[in-house]
Amino acid sequence: MRRRRAWRLPGAVSSRQRRERVKNAMRYERISIVDDAEIIHRIGELADEERRLEEAHAAAAEGLNRGERARLDQLQRTLDQLWDLLRQRRALRSAGRDPESATARPEETVERYQQ
Repeated sequence: MRRRRAWRLPGAVSSRQRRERVKNAMRYERISIVDDAEIIHRIGELADEERRLEEAHAAAAEGLNRGERARLDQLQRTLDQLWDLLRQRRALRSAGRDPESATARPEETVERYQQ
């Protein structure tokens, strides 16, 4: 029996490939090939990880260890950057400009924003 092969449209990417693009784009502080849905998906993943980390230690009497605290801090900074990037893209789009020109701002910049 012949195995059926799933076909994708040219240029289509898997959800795994989209996640990797967002991770790599954030690493190099330049977003060029992602869209809002990919950013929102990555925000969801990081928020879930943050929530799991906080819930795991909320039930226990002990606090976070040094490594977990560092990871939580990194998650919060990355989430701030992603939210900022998403807002930039939406603002550019509403102004009639290209949302692809948005770039991830440094952690130091987005950390000083008021919530």
